[in-house]
Amino acid sequence: MTPNPLYVSLKSMQAERQGNLAMLEARKAQLDQAVKMIAERQLDAPSAQIDQARLDRDYDVLRDQYNKLLAQRESAKLRADASGKTGGVRFRVIDQPSLPRDPAAPNRTMLLTAVLFAGSGVGAGVAFAKSQLSNVYTTTQQLAKASGLPVLGSISEVITSETRAIRRKQMMWFSSAAAGLPGMFVLLMLIEFVKRVMVS
Repeated sequence: MTPNPLYVSLKSMQAERQGNLAMLEARKAQLDQAVKMIAERQLDAPSAQIDQARLDRDYDVLRDQYNKLLAQRESAKLRADASGKTGGVRFRVIDQPSLPRDPAAPNRTMLLTAVLFAGSGVGAGVAFAKSQLSNVYTTTQQLAKASGLPVLGSISEVITSETRAIRRKQMMWFSSAAAGLPGMFVLLMLIEFVKRVMVS
């Protein structure tokens, strides 16, 4: 079995970071000792304060570098462990991903057509049920059959001008609604067609 080159490179990076970390730790120990010595000589040497400030700055810089290298070493160690555990796994792209042009579901053309026919059927059914359940008899035979009594005569409906205006208004509302349903269907189908043309 050949070693994983990524794992080997991560191991070498980890060793390099550990070497740099050891060097910085030695330098930190030297600076700590120098800071301690300057703190002891501060009372005797007037220029020790300037050296102390310079060493403090160097110490802060080295401490930041030390913390950064420590974090990099931990990160490299985690990457090396993860690469060693998943070294035998191989990924292969079988089919390139693509954006579908048409929605998977629902079929909007069939849905709009079904809604149109369902709305028309439900409206006609409700109107028929309402006419059957109302207590209105259109012929004398229906009245005689329902009451069981003979019907002597009938009076035709008297339509006044107010009734004619109300019926005209109701017919206008019915015509508008009847024309609006297929019109809305055609508009929605046109929007769906334009969307498909723009996507393609």
